[in-house]
Amino acid sequence: STFLSQPEWRSLPWKGHQKHISQQLLDLMAQAAGIIETAYQTIGNPELQTRPDILIVAILGLIDQGRKLDIMLRAFYRRLEKTTAGPLFQPRLSSSPYDVEKESEIEKVFPVAFQFPSMTVAHTCMVYWATCCILWSGLRVLYSLLAVFKAQMEGLSSPSEMPPGVPDLDKLPPLDHGVDPTILAKNICQSMEFCMQAGPMTPAGAVFPLKVAIETLSLDPTLRYEVAWAEDAMERIRSGTGVRILGHLGCKFTDRSFIPG
Repeated sequence: STFLSQPEWRSLPWKGHQKHISQQLLDLMAQAAGIIETAYQTIGNPELQTRPDILIVAILGLIDQGRKLDIMLRAFYRRLEKTTAGPLFQPRLSSSPYDVEKESEIEKVFPVAFQFPSMTVAHTCMVYWATCCILWSGLRVLYSLLAVFKAQMEGLSSPSEMPPGVPDLDKLPPLDHGVDPTILAKNICQSMEFCMQAGPMTPAGAVFPLKVAIETLSLDPTLRYEVAWAEDAMERIRSGTGVRILGHLGCKFTDRSFIPG
């Protein structure tokens, strides 16, 4: 997290100026970074690990912050739609040569690509999807931790063994099972063809969302071909745009840098 997520820094320097829609997204990303930082500090706190009653309350607070940020992100997407003439993107048959070998066959992993009205809209959508991938993945981790605590409490032999002050986890709103981060990761991949065709250096702006997409897709073992496709796209960015740092990361593209867990 940085000072840029503080309310005064998000508003005071912009007095008298209309904040561009892409800047509004950066504000939300700054808030997401703070929530994730707090989550790692909370879950990794050895003192809290010995006090499940306090830790559960802290996790519930983080979930509440995450849900509120998700509402703000959805509101941002609606504003983006209103500020764009026509649809944000349109699907079309892909003309990309990006294929992967699948059981002795060459198969197009993403037969449909997205066409955007401009590279600015494309980049904003991709960063939005990447931010949602990070947030939703983090919420899933927090819910899984609460599920472990709930199972442990249900295994207690008597109510007297229950730590005092533990909230009723049955009242927690269920995580929306329709919210699948891999869907957004695939959206990012389906945007790459437009980025590759928009100009020689344009794909460099897709490095962050594509890295997030690779991390998200790699969590599902059934999506290994999608992961291979995305890794190939990243390699094309490295070799085609001169983003040389991609060849010196010292880790695999599938290693987690952004997706919590």
